[in-house]
Amino acid sequence: MPGVLRVALVHKMPTPYRVPVFDLVDDQPDADVTVVYSSQREPNRRWTVAEGRARSVYLTERLLNLGENKYVHLNWGVGRTLRGIRPHVVMTNGYNVTDLLVLLHARRTGAGVVCQIDGTPDSERTLTPVHRLVRRLAHRWTDAYAGPSEKSLELFRSFGATEHQVFWSPLAVDNTAFPAPPLEGREFDLLFSGRLTDVKNPLFAVRVAGRTAERLGRRVSLLVTGSGELEEAMREEARRFPALDVTFRGFLQQDELPSAYASAKVFLFPTTWDPWGLVANEAAAAGTPTIISPAAGAADELIRDGEGGLVLPLDEAHWVDAAVRLLRDEDEWRRLSTGSRDRVADYTWQAAADGLAAAIRAAGGAAAARARP
Repeated sequence: MPGVLRVALVHKMPTPYRVPVFDLVDDQPDADVTVVYSSQREPNRRWTVAEGRARSVYLTERLLNLGENKYVHLNWGVGRTLRGIRPHVVMTNGYNVTDLLVLLHARRTGAGVVCQIDGTPDSERTLTPVHRLVRRLAHRWTDAYAGPSEKSLELFRSFGATEHQVFWSPLAVDNTAFPAPPLEGREFDLLFSGRLTDVKNPLFAVRVAGRTAERLGRRVSLLVTGSGELEEAMREEARRFPALDVTFRGFLQQDELPSAYASAKVFLFPTTWDPWGLVANEAAAAGTPTIISPAAGAADELIRDGEGGLVLPLDEAHWVDAAVRLLRDEDEWRRLSTGSRDRVADYTWQAAADGLAAAIRAAGGAAAARARP
């Protein structure tokens, strides 16, 4: 294996939670990283991302919109770009057409392959036979996998990966950027943060907040951050509850999020599907206890029931009971607030970079072994 591995990290687009991680991988003494982006930004994203330190190139953007915020990247020129980089190791970011072209390049050149995805057995359960076939074929050419959760590692094992081929690389935020004020310093009772779309279940959050107000016999405040097609429906739903005050802040950039999370006492995360859910990291970093659905990958890992929050099935009555308890019981709130910050402490950009770097070394070693006569 070469002393310094040339690495091409092929990613869909710059994101605020991956660019710093790629920089830290590039800081490793045995890695020379080029990040290859398929696009500047997918149409459903509004964030502004600072340029990273690692060398980066952008492919000619070709994007197929399948609806429901699903996009397929078709960067036919990726092979030409990789020939210029001459990587010892490539990293794919899923099974888009672009990723499959990267696999073909690695097959032709003998480069090691890392697959970095957030998927879980649950998130892949509805895949078509064609999707499953693609994964089985891709596994034959994949040397290592990196994922953010134990559920992701379980998925990789189901492909046939061994323990020496799977690596934990957590999804993380800058925990140090999030203040964690005491209970008394928090303006809002409840918080919902995310895209205002069906899969995130924001109407459920509004109903839980409204029924919590009825149970407490007082006004309850709900802060909503994010944008999407369900905003008007949320406003209509909120009008059904006279004691509920809802504040819509709209989409917030990364530097605006810490104060939003720190302003709320309890975070509601009732998603119906999410391979992880970085909003859980943001809430935990701010010491905001989270009520989370089991459909989020962060449930039972970052947020364990009774440790940093509560994991509850999507039953409104159970969520109302939990919200009422946390808003009434200050000792329980403080215990979960402290627990959330303790648990998120291991979820850092450096831990994510270390996991990716370990997977890259494993793939580089596998490629070197194949090249020996």
